[in-house]
Amino acid sequence: MKLKGNKVVDATKDLVLIVMQKDVDFASRKKNHSCAVAKACARQEKMEALIHLTRVYLRNGEEHWTRYILPPSLRGELIAFDRGGTFIPDTYVLLAPKKSEKLGSHAGGKRGKDNPNSLRKKPTYVKDIRANVYNVTK
Repeated sequence: MKLKGNKVVDATKDLVLIVMQKDVDFASRKKNHSCAVAKACARQEKMEALIHLTRVYLRNGEEHWTRYILPPSLRGELIAFDRGGTFIPDTYVLLAPKKSEKLGSHAGGKRGKDNPNSLRKKPTYVKDIRANVYNVTK
């Protein structure tokens, strides 16, 4: 996978991130590169950040992005913030992908017409929030 022309690699360990009130005060709504979490990453880790609803990508000037999983608690804060609500400063943990979430892995098992339970349901998209990663990877 590539993001903005650079390779993406999975994180190998979790990252504890402290989002402070000053990060929230200078944050922009619906902007994955300047929201409160992106500001906190820039301040604490000295890294460029792209924050999406399920993934976080950090780059510290190297030739690759490091990919983390966004925890559900932080996802809820981002949705509330993008829709005009408040963002509660707190300590959050960006998760290293589990084996099944790593790049290149896929769910095993039978798929297709032999297994009627494998038919994929139409995804539900959360509206009026930031763009997703698929809009910026090209």
